Amino acid sequence: MRAPFGQRTTLSSNQHPARNGQRLDSKVQIPSAQRSERALLVGATLAANRDEPQDLDLAELRALAETAGAEVIGEPITQKLQTPNPALYIGKGKLEEVQDAARQLQPDLVLFDDELSPSQQRNLEQALKLKVVDRPTLILDIFAQRARSREGRLQVNLAQYQYLLPRLSGLWAEFSRTGGGIGTRGGPGEQELERERRRIRKRITDLEQEIEQVRRQRGVHRQERAELGFPLVALVGYTNAGKSTLLNALTSAKALVMNAPFATLDPTVRKAKLPDGMEILLSDTVGFIRKLPPTLLAAFRATLEELREADLLLQVVDVSEDLAEDRLYWVRQTLAGIDLADRPVVTALNKIDRLPADRAIDYSHFTQPVAVSAATGQGLDRLLDKIRERLVAGYVPVRLRLPLSEGRLRELFRRRGLIDRERYTDTDVEIDGRISPRLAGAFRQYSL
Repeated sequence: MRAPFGQRTTLSSNQHPARNGQRLDSKVQIPSAQRSERALLVGATLAANRDEPQDLDLAELRALAETAGAEVIGEPITQKLQTPNPALYIGKGKLEEVQDAARQLQPDLVLFDDELSPSQQRNLEQALKLKVVDRPTLILDIFAQRARSREGRLQVNLAQYQYLLPRLSGLWAEFSRTGGGIGTRGGPGEQELERERRRIRKRITDLEQEIEQVRRQRGVHRQERAELGFPLVALVGYTNAGKSTLLNALTSAKALVMNAPFATLDPTVRKAKLPDGMEILLSDTVGFIRKLPPTLLAAFRATLEELREADLLLQVVDVSEDLAEDRLYWVRQTLAGIDLADRPVVTALNKIDRLPADRAIDYSHFTQPVAVSAATGQGLDRLLDKIRERLVAGYVPVRLRLPLSEGRLRELFRRRGLIDRERYTDTDVEIDGRISPRLAGAFRQYSL
């Protein structure tokens, strides 16, 4: 049985290895028969976010907790706040309610639906005498479980260490008691903390260098694909929207499909053919989610660069889900945060086979929408037609004179471009047509 998620990822202050001399990357031995951790959920709605549906947010938190291997117990404890309490995040009265629930339910940890500061986490753990885990830590843990490739593990490890480093400061008060006070500064506790900081900073630097090598390798692969001239269509969407199922339906891919958040971490690129014979590449990558930790986005920069090379974004939306538009809002926010808001888009309104009969789709809320079911195949032909239409809309007109000796370029234009007129002479061929901006440079020297 896998380890409880608090021991697989960023460690809370009351289980930090430095307290008993362990290194941060040492493996924790877990008895094979150990039961799942029991989690109590806590959420707060801030005044600035009062319009957000807290019940759905907490349902999502429950799904994340169960994906991480926890058993959720009791009803979530909620509070409405103007601003977070600087010391505890929640108010003191609400803390007492959490303490009462903890005494009755005997959870192993308390899971908060927001990011906690190091001091808030430490204060809550001291007050509750329990492990406290926040939403970013939970998401990092799921990523750690899902990462299969060397690249994925490197990126998750980097995000974990970057998240942990500022939280070491939260241990200062406990370490200072080891040798703190006037005349004892720099004692063994403080020295140990500083050594741990230096070790983590070095590990972050090493991971960044390894990921940079991955980026360069990916750049070479992207360049090779670009030279072949295949248009690249990247699937994006909220986690569990059905991107991998759609990839499998449109290609020969056998991507992992699970009814759980973050089933896909490592990018998958497969070839697909449009109805007119045009060949494209489809790329599936990590799903987005509300409050995705910035450290995770930064660490996955090498993976997300695949999106930057895309000619078209295929947004996948689960329209059978309540507030599908809200999920799409978070996808758009994430895309804007990584400078991809201006990419051409087609929206696959997925899972229409699960859509309740009394719920109609308001197509005006979506960009270039096509209703589909990746599971049954319904609407996929229309989706492929829409993809071709949007790709061709971005082509640039060209007029070329290609020498007959350039057979490779003539064949490339026939396979990747659109020919409006073609006229041969004894030495060359004149072509009027359209080609993707990605390939236009390859023909520039032959332009008329």
